[in-house]
Amino acid sequence: HRGCEQCFSQLLQGNPKQVMCPAGEESCVYLKENEIFRDFGARREVRLLPVYCSFKTEGCKEEVPWKNLQAHETTCSYKPSKCKFSQEGCQVTVVLKDLQTHEEGCLFRLEACSYCLQEIKHHLMQDHLETACLEYDISCPFRCGVESATRRMVYELFFRS
Repeated sequence: HRGCEQCFSQLLQGNPKQVMCPAGEESCVYLKENEIFRDFGARREVRLLPVYCSFKTEGCKEEVPWKNLQAHETTCSYKPSKCKFSQEGCQVTVVLKDLQTHEEGCLFRLEACSYCLQEIKHHLMQDHLETACLEYDISCPFRCGVESATRRMVYELFFRS
């Protein structure tokens, strides 16, 4: 009989000395553990069989020899990959070929504020400018006539006295 090591291991689970032949052949009623041998020729044949990439459902059309599957999948363009800004809150997973495009436009990417140079998540930049950036120009909230002063200057004037 030919079978993979895992299948025979499952058949012999629990350490029985013999099991019913799964093929149901008349000439072979029982398989005995000491009569099962590794078939390296079959192993070689199986390793050369073409298999589909595990990421076929994501779009990969590659068929590779089974022995090369792991190496292919490591670098497959359709491998699901997490955004590098996942630590910043991005929960997006995209295929590897689209990862760079996603990361370049990711809402959670960090960018330097052009006024204070502080690193801010892209999707929070507008709020940062409107409410927090001390170097952003604002009109005086007290309507004193100053039309353009940094938030820092306004705060210093207000809190100085």
